[in-house]
Amino acid sequence: MRTEILNLFLSHIDEKEMKFVKNELNLNHVSSFCCTAPPLNFYEMYDLIATTFPVDRKRGRYFTPKNIAELLIKFLNIDNEMTILEPAAGLGIFLFKLLDVSEIFSLNRKDILSKVTLIEKDNLLFYALKLLLLHYIFLNKIDISINEIDIRNTDFLTLNLKNKYRIILGNPPFVDTKFLPNRLTYKSLYPLTNRNLFSMFLEKALDLIEENGEIAFIVSESFIYLKSYNNLRKMILNSRFDISVNKLSKNIFFRANVRSIILHLRDSNKGNISVSSPSGTTILQKRDLYVKDYILPFNDFEREILNILDENENLSHYAEIMVGLQTNNVRRYVLKNHMEGSLPYIKRLKRRKGYWQTFSHWLLFDKLVKENPDVIKERHLRAMKQEGIVFNNIDNNSAFIAVYKPKGYLFDIVTPCIIPIDTDLYYLLAYLNSNFAKYILYKLNGTPHTNINDVIKLPYNTKYDDNISYLTKRIIENLRKGNDINILHNKINHLIYKQFGITSGLIHKMEMELYNNGIIFDKTK
Repeated sequence: MRTEILNLFLSHIDEKEMKFVKNELNLNHVSSFCCTAPPLNFYEMYDLIATTFPVDRKRGRYFTPKNIAELLIKFLNIDNEMTILEPAAGLGIFLFKLLDVSEIFSLNRKDILSKVTLIEKDNLLFYALKLLLLHYIFLNKIDISINEIDIRNTDFLTLNLKNKYRIILGNPPFVDTKFLPNRLTYKSLYPLTNRNLFSMFLEKALDLIEENGEIAFIVSESFIYLKSYNNLRKMILNSRFDISVNKLSKNIFFRANVRSIILHLRDSNKGNISVSSPSGTTILQKRDLYVKDYILPFNDFEREILNILDENENLSHYAEIMVGLQTNNVRRYVLKNHMEGSLPYIKRLKRRKGYWQTFSHWLLFDKLVKENPDVIKERHLRAMKQEGIVFNNIDNNSAFIAVYKPKGYLFDIVTPCIIPIDTDLYYLLAYLNSNFAKYILYKLNGTPHTNINDVIKLPYNTKYDDNISYLTKRIIENLRKGNDINILHNKINHLIYKQFGITSGLIHKMEMELYNNGIIFDKTK
């Protein structure tokens, strides 16, 4: 493969450049090529070389689009004194885009190349990077040898670097560490966050950045939400860095179904956090994200929403959330028809409408208890005897819905149950299905679905309206009869908005965002 890349490269350069490349790489033993096609400009060559590397999900190999690299470079303070580290260099697109704009800032390209450190673990990518560097140097007549540039073929995460850098940038791989053979080594080196390679790159970058430096990484959008990154986010919040989050369009990487952000950390100690998305930019103070006993994600929370979160107790004070049965092999015990010795069992909620559903699964209770005596706990039996509200956990792709659970039903571990404490069940059911609650959950999690940890953070108004409970009972009655509930649901939305004092402008903004992300299908009329 290495020879194929070299031959492809040499066949698209002229004789003068070939002599230069062979001399730089000590390839004088390689026979000369005739240029079989017109010599390529730099980015034509870059694209050609990139096509020889297929997408590799296991390695997290997705090349950054040029326009995204250009956008990231715009965040940086570029000057003559900067030292640069690109720890997952790939084919070097960030360096090349930085070199492209250097003349705008009256910078010398040779100086930049002499102060950069490029690290790439993959042997073939490392070799291709060197070829592209030589092509760029030759075409732009930069007076520097490849041997004067600090390019290393090694694993950044295990490398002991003694220097610190003014700028650390790049697109570290998005790879879950549980699939890696050396995950235990990484786990010992990165105690704060060892869930994903990109988060470990970020953790190490924080140790390598010099005073007044800045980090600009493309990372998964999940970083700003997931509980597994809490410790690293807290470390960043407590640091001297201002935080900038720029949400990118979905699917910017070919064949990678993941949302990404540009995370930019700048040492200025002003305490600012800004979040940019297609709908605009929100600027907050880092202290705004500390709400009671938890920290909010790095998201664009409106001031009205922050005040509501601060002024109201969260749901954890008024409801108990219970996790359902873990049967290990549900298919052995869950059937679609009623059989003797079975109980109604809620396996999963798949419909988009909340409030009420017909549950069609049955659990062979006696057989389950006999074969798995430790499965049924006292808490499961206690929950079965009570009315409650069930919802889907995060492993389901449907939007969050809350559904009434009658007495006598058991439920699966992916379908947690809420048992009200000192509050009305029907009011709580209406609140959880309201557009307001969906919006808060979306801001807490960044996706249409959610998990237990987000649900218990919802702000809860204990001065519930009896009219809302009445409307909820009417909704359940209408759903049982197959009647439309839109008018009743709209009334509930209006009443919930009124309870929390939501302004008309914010209502419009919230519902447009929910609608555009496929979380609701109709806006409140």
